[in-house]
Amino acid sequence: MPMAFILAANQVVSHGFGLFLFSALFPLMREPLGLNHWYLTTAGITTQVAYLAGALSVGFLGRWVPAEKLVLITGGAAGLLLLSLFVFSDPYIMIGVLFGLVFSAAVSWSAIVGLISRFAPPESAASRLTLASSGTAWGYGINGLILLWWVPVFGWQSVWALVAVVACIVWLVTLSMVLRLVREQLAEGEQQGLDFHALSSGLPENTVQDGSHGTSHPSRSTGHQLKEEALVALTTRQLLMASFTEQRAFFSGLIYFLVGMICMTFTGWLNTYLDELEPMSSLAGSTWSVIGISGMACGLLIGRLADKKATM
Repeated sequence: MPMAFILAANQVVSHGFGLFLFSALFPLMREPLGLNHWYLTTAGITTQVAYLAGALSVGFLGRWVPAEKLVLITGGAAGLLLLSLFVFSDPYIMIGVLFGLVFSAAVSWSAIVGLISRFAPPESAASRLTLASSGTAWGYGINGLILLWWVPVFGWQSVWALVAVVACIVWLVTLSMVLRLVREQLAEGEQQGLDFHALSSGLPENTVQDGSHGTSHPSRSTGHQLKEEALVALTTRQLLMASFTEQRAFFSGLIYFLVGMICMTFTGWLNTYLDELEPMSSLAGSTWSVIGISGMACGLLIGRLADKKATM
C-alpha cells in the first residue's frame, strides 16, 4: 500500500504539524513571545473557523481541480506556511498562518479521500482510507518525540524549520506518486480504447457485440462517462441540503461535528494543562506519543474490520 502510506505522510504534515503542533509548542512559546491564554483561545477559534471554511470550499474546488492536484497544492502550501512560522514570530502573523494551515488541512483530507476513491481497489479502499487518516495519529506521536528529543537540544523555534523540511520531502514523494498514478491511468485508458476499437469494428456507434449471444451493449466509453458524471463533486448548497435531508449524512455530520468540537478543544489545551502539572517536564511529550500510538493501532484495526464487514 505505498499510496496509503504516502497519503498518511501528507496527513502527518497537514494535520499533525499544521493543526496540532502549534498547541503542543504553546507552553514553550508563551513567555518568549508574550502570549497568554486568551491568545490560545483566539487560535482555537481560528482553527475551528478555518477548518469549517476549508471543508465547505471543497464543494467548489472539487468541481474544478482534480484530487491529485489538490493534494499537491495543499501539501506545498502547508510546507511554505510551516516555514513562515520559523521566519516570523509576530503573534498576529502567526494567527493568519494558522488559518491558512488549517484551511489547507481540511481541503487536503477531502482530496485524499477523492484520490483513494479514484485509484484504490474497492476491496481494500477502507483499509487504505483508515491508514491514510491515521496519519493524524502518527503526527501526534511525532509531535511527542519532537518535544522529548528535539526541543531540549535545538529549541522550540527550530521545530518549524524541521517540519517544513519534512513537508518538502513528503511533497516530492507525493509528486512522484501522482505522476505514476496518472501515467498508469492513461496507459490503462489507451489499452481499453484499443480493445474497444477492435471489438466494435463494423458495429453501430456506442455498442459492442457480445460474441456468444450476438447482443449489443453500451460501450465502455459510455459507461466510463456515466461513472465520471456520478463522481462530480456536490456544490456547497447540495452538501448542506443532503446533511439535513439524508439520515446517514445527518448522523455522519453530527458525529464529525462532535468529534471536531471535542478533539480540537481538548488538544488545544492539553499541553497547557500538562505544563501546569509539571513545568518543563517530559510529561507532555510522553502523553502525545501515547495518543499517537493508540490512534495508529485503532485506525488500522477499524480499516481491516470495515473491509471485511462492509458490503461493496
